[in-house]
Amino acid sequence: MEHAQPDLVRFSDSNIRIEERWQDIRGLDVYDINGEQIGTAEDLYLEPEAGVPRFLLVSAGGSSGLARSTFSSQ
Repeated sequence: MEHAQPDLVRFSDSNIRIEERWQDIRGLDVYDINGEQIGTAEDLYLEPEAGVPRFLLVSAGGSSGLARSTFSSQ
């Protein structure tokens, strides 16, 4: 039996609202397990029905967006 994958929406493209402002982590620095900064939280991908975050979109590198990379993590 296969499990259906939830449809995910990008938080910034949705009309989902966060109850508390402190819960919005976009723009915060992201660090690896060694304490090294790896980038900035750019956005979240959520399950729209539950409002549960499933992936974090992180942008890294380059000043002024040059040589910039974007990746996601579950």
